[in-house]
Amino acid sequence: MIQWSIRMGAASQIPKPVAAAIKKCWPDGVVAEFETDESYFHEIHPRLERDLRNIRGAALLWQTEEAENGASWDEDGREDEPPPSEDWQSYHLFFLAPDGKEFHFEDETEGGEEPEDREEEEGTGTTAGEGWIGCAVGICLAAPFAALHLARFSRYEDGSAWLPDVESFLVSDETDERVDSDCEFSQLLLAERNGC
Repeated sequence: MIQWSIRMGAASQIPKPVAAAIKKCWPDGVVAEFETDESYFHEIHPRLERDLRNIRGAALLWQTEEAENGASWDEDGREDEPPPSEDWQSYHLFFLAPDGKEFHFEDETEGGEEPEDREEEEGTGTTAGEGWIGCAVGICLAAPFAALHLARFSRYEDGSAWLPDVESFLVSDETDERVDSDCEFSQLLLAERNGC
């Protein structure tokens, strides 16, 4: 569980609508997991997805996968509750990319295939793919609230993907410091345009 409180200093950093939604959903100040299958979101999801797909000049390329619902059966034929998900999220994320080559780039990722000879090093090179710069739309499952920001999405020939995140910032692999996402994405697209 995450303990939160809104104090004088912290309150100025949290937008008022976000603070109000947090206070409404968790009045005792403890942010905890909740049953997301009871969320208002499930009623609006089909219409929202349709509306996002109908935006002219953009494509809905990815969204959070639906959790597997229902019970499982053990060897004795008894119904068991499904195990709790390790990937519990309090939001549903959509990724939309504008049409046009300006927001599309070639990408590659480190290969992670298991080597045939155990003495060889793991990772057999790189895997080609394609990527997009677009908009991540995070919809809160606890309250009718959305967050939008610039993000990237890539998919690779081996079936893996670089998924967008609800976080609106990037962290450098080399320095572990925050980097300006607008600048990073601009450089990525400029390198693609210039053939670098």
